[in-house]
Amino acid sequence: VRVKASGQTVVCSKVTIVNNSDELRPYNGGFDWKLQDPAGVVKLTTLLGPDPLSAGQLARGGRVVGNVCFDSRGKPGEYTIINEALALFTSGTVRWKATL
Repeated sequence: VRVKASGQTVVCSKVTIVNNSDELRPYNGGFDWKLQDPAGVVKLTTLLGPDPLSAGQLARGGRVVGNVCFDSRGKPGEYTIINEALALFTSGTVRWKATL
């Protein structure tokens, strides 16, 4: 979704992370996420945007919700949201597509 934050347009995605393992698992809303824009440029998160995903650790059964936002000027097209760090929670890199 496109939002205005501090006078800039950013692209945000609301994410939910649930720890279904028996071990404590780290997560980081600021460093674990990337966005590939329609031009193929991969960008890191920005601090701008509403309700940002925090950083910390999740105990077994723990759940956290927040937004990961990127400075992409909100150009129309297909985006890919990427998280390689969630391989601790899943069997590999997590990717999903979003179209603006």
